[in-house]
Amino acid sequence: MAALTEALDIKTVANEVVASLAGHCQIPTFSSRPGGLTLAQAYRVTPLLRAAFEARGEQITGRKIGFTNREMWKVYGVQSPIWGYATTGPHMNSDLQRSCPSKISQSLASNRKSCSA
Repeated sequence: MAALTEALDIKTVANEVVASLAGHCQIPTFSSRPGGLTLAQAYRVTPLLRAAFEARGEQITGRKIGFTNREMWKVYGVQSPIWGYATTGPHMNSDLQRSCPSKISQSLASNRKSCSA
């Protein structure tokens, strides 16, 4: 993917995220792709994702805040907490959450198939 400098590129990112969620598949991180994705660019994608979620009939129920532990910022190269929307959309199996709550992200990744780009 080329550097994300135009509005069309931001829309492309949002569309790929929505397609990945709809297809229940994992995609490479945008920050690891050629040209990368900055946090500022990612936050420009956020309103497009919200609109897509709402268009699918999902309701925004809150925000998921990550990196609230400042000790982890240096480890992962972040400078502040990062947030995304929580919705009424499909969620992980609640039995899985109860059995291994500290491994939710790993479980999500391992339960997703790969998408072909």
